[in-house]
Amino acid sequence: MARHRGLATAILFAGILTITLACGSPSDVGSDGAVAVSAGDGHTCAVRESGAVVCWGESDDNQTVPPPGAFHSVSAGSNQTCAVRETGEIACWGRPNTDLGMEVPQGRFRSVSAGEGYACGVRETGGIECWGWTWWSAEVPPPGQFRSVSAGAFHSCGVRHSGEIDCWGTNVSGQTEAPPGKFRSVSAGPWHTCGVRESREVECWGADDDQTHAPSPGHLFAAVIVVPPGQGQSIAPPGKFRSVSAGGFHTCGVRESGEIDCWGSNASGQSDAPWGSSARSMRGTLTPAVCASRAGWPAGGCRVPPSPSTGATRPPDAIAR
Repeated sequence: MARHRGLATAILFAGILTITLACGSPSDVGSDGAVAVSAGDGHTCAVRESGAVVCWGESDDNQTVPPPGAFHSVSAGSNQTCAVRETGEIACWGRPNTDLGMEVPQGRFRSVSAGEGYACGVRETGGIECWGWTWWSAEVPPPGQFRSVSAGAFHSCGVRHSGEIDCWGTNVSGQTEAPPGKFRSVSAGPWHTCGVRESREVECWGADDDQTHAPSPGHLFAAVIVVPPGQGQSIAPPGKFRSVSAGGFHTCGVRESGEIDCWGSNASGQSDAPWGSSARSMRGTLTPAVCASRAGWPAGGCRVPPSPSTGATRPPDAIAR
């Protein structure tokens, strides 16, 4: 298993990484330091000790231009960012709300999570409310009381007050099939999900190894991440963790010791946590699939080019399942 460790004093919960040491931050974070940071698709935002939000990175839709005011948490999504003010109200900025139907609801919230074209928040009453739109109904939460919520790309998950995890949205890779039991937190990635159990062990479900992912409507290519068996993003290492975050094809967690442990693909160095070296380097290869028809998916299906190691191809039912 490819595991990459580093040392940091950090807690990642519901997509928000709370840190006591600002590492790798831009100089404009400020002398008052950062108390929380969230990484989106191409941009990052942090909450200063003063409560002000500062962002950097891609800003085609002004997702790095936060409004003034004091906030206690922030969540960077794809091309939008949302944050909870100290008053409990949510503010979002980035891609125009009119494009995505992302009119922010009124009222007081405990937390917010920005996903791919939508966002979800946990109200003070414990109910989840989502806004925006997806192809997969990831913005349609179930009723009930929740501690936290995590908005992914194509699905969402929440931790109920009972400690059980409930997920909704697409299940093309099994990412909404949460295991039974009680959890402290959950993180929804595009194709897999991970949670920290009450025992502080990490468990993941969904895409793993050389899993083939179906293309979203309107896109020609599916994605295949070629990873040696048993070394994928859903094979969590043993031990106790404070928190976990599910990425695209890799996962990272903060151990109780404060070390960061990452596993899964390291094609772009995303599993090379700072302050340490990798135990073993494993680099996945992103391979495009050949689709018969965009409009016809999933009925048309896709064909994945032969594997460089086995020469095998995947039939359509291995993609659209």
